[in-house]
Amino acid sequence: MKDLSRWALCLVLVAGCNQERNKSIEAMNAGVEAGRQKLFDRAISQMQQAISIDPANDQAHYNLGVIYKDQKKWNEAIGAFEQAVKYASDNPSYHYELASAYFEAKKLEQARVEFEATIKQEPKAYKAHYRLGMVLEYLEKFKESDAAYRKSIEVNPRFIPPYIRLGNLYLDYDYDKEAAQVFQAAVTANDADPDAHYGFGVALQKTKGYDEAIKEFKRALELNGDMFMAIYNLGMTYKAMDDKKNAIDWLKRFLQAGSRGGPDMTKAASDALAQLEAP
Repeated sequence: MKDLSRWALCLVLVAGCNQERNKSIEAMNAGVEAGRQKLFDRAISQMQQAISIDPANDQAHYNLGVIYKDQKKWNEAIGAFEQAVKYASDNPSYHYELASAYFEAKKLEQARVEFEATIKQEPKAYKAHYRLGMVLEYLEKFKESDAAYRKSIEVNPRFIPPYIRLGNLYLDYDYDKEAAQVFQAAVTANDADPDAHYGFGVALQKTKGYDEAIKEFKRALELNGDMFMAIYNLGMTYKAMDDKKNAIDWLKRFLQAGSRGGPDMTKAASDALAQLEAP
């Protein structure tokens, strides 16, 4: 639990002559150690003891939230992170973790408020911009979502997830050329990301750039040989190119992997294969 151990180190350094705070920190550090060993019940008990000794110990509230987060107990994590924010509202990490817990609990408006609070305090928090973009996308505020993803990319061009979300958002609404531009920027930023190459392939396929789409799907498979969606799209792209042999080979390979693409994709592949093999 990296976050917990980080706080333990910092808290030993800041402990002063306040006896109650020192006892609270001692209990909290015991909770940190228990958390590192995945002894969650003991860790929670120690954190609660730390808080009972010094209710204003914001780090103890935060670390309690981290323990709950590690167990995916989102409502409990929310309560703990809310207390951390209450006692130290100027800490952007607290707002970010509270926003993330709200997001996981599907409390999107609250998540939006807290991600915005994070960004206000730390404008270069590129992950907060990205997560805000996701919240806005789910709230169907697509123009604002677009801006948030682009801001994340601006702050850290090497961080690929916002490219993927933005490119897929364009694909969903048939802005295929714009999607291709985003995915092209993604593969330029990180040629080793299979999702970027796959997305670029889909965008190229939809704009009938079949030869380049084939290259991108194959590059995605080089990076992730288990990417069944790339296998499926290779088959369908070769079919669109009237390359019967390659289309049959790739569609069979997809179908041999089972129904991992779901019933609709499996049916589409089966129908395409039957059409190609028909006399």
